Amino acid sequence: KITPIIRIRNNGSNPLSSITLKYRIGNHPEQEYTWTGNIGFLQSKNITLPEYLFTPQNPSTLKIYIDKVNQLQDEYRKNDTLTFQLTDPKTVTTLLNLWIKTDNKPEEITWNIKTIDDSLVASGGPYTEANTLIKETITVESEHCYQFSLYDAGGNGLCCANGLGFFTLFDDKNITIVEGTTFGSEVLAQFYSQSGVGIEDISTQNLFVIPNPAKHLAAINFNMTTMGKVTLNIYDMNGVRVSKTVSKIFPKGQQKLELNVEKMSSGIYLIEMIMPDQKVLRQRLIVL
Repeated sequence: KITPIIRIRNNGSNPLSSITLKYRIGNHPEQEYTWTGNIGFLQSKNITLPEYLFTPQNPSTLKIYIDKVNQLQDEYRKNDTLTFQLTDPKTVTTLLNLWIKTDNKPEEITWNIKTIDDSLVASGGPYTEANTLIKETITVESEHCYQFSLYDAGGNGLCCANGLGFFTLFDDKNITIVEGTTFGSEVLAQFYSQSGVGIEDISTQNLFVIPNPAKHLAAINFNMTTMGKVTLNIYDMNGVRVSKTVSKIFPKGQQKLELNVEKMSSGIYLIEMIMPDQKVLRQRLIVL
């Protein structure tokens, strides 16, 4: 069972006195709830939905959408739907990095990190510089659960009518919490913080990309413990391979591959390298 809590922001000129919401998980039956109260222009409010019973799957998709506002159909349907993947929260360290590449309307982007009891830990935005990579560093306490929220007041995420941007939230061990481009008006992600215990350090896998972010050329550096064949693939955020597979024999020792990213669209990519012993190394690549 789950008791969803969502945050509603009024981007219209009229106060909100009632909102009819519908929600479901996967193919389970849809539930309806009508909230009444008052939300003024550009004000926000958390709304707790009634408990929902379902058979868990991993992952399960929760879909919530607004059916009516003030007893009328919503005039702006672009930002009235929220989808959320219900998976076990990722365990990360206490030092987090949030990178946001703004689109042409940076003033629409805001974010926050809160504890599970809704206490504010960190926040940012709205921003003023368009098409700019913004890097935020956040420190959270260990042994706590948190929720990250990213909002777009325009309801179209960081793509595509206002240019192409992206965001990625990851810890100092390079563990990704959430990242993306298209998310409508809001994206949510929960995570659990821990002081590095039991967390895989990707840097020990000897795969580095320099510079990262890259705009022209990126050097993929890796170490070969023995001579053998290495297979390299690059995927976008949708899991689509965007480069030809490189399969080559490398000698033992430190190696470097140069990658021209000038023709790649701005965004986040995943470099996958299959080593001779079939061990798979992965690293994030950000193209500006």
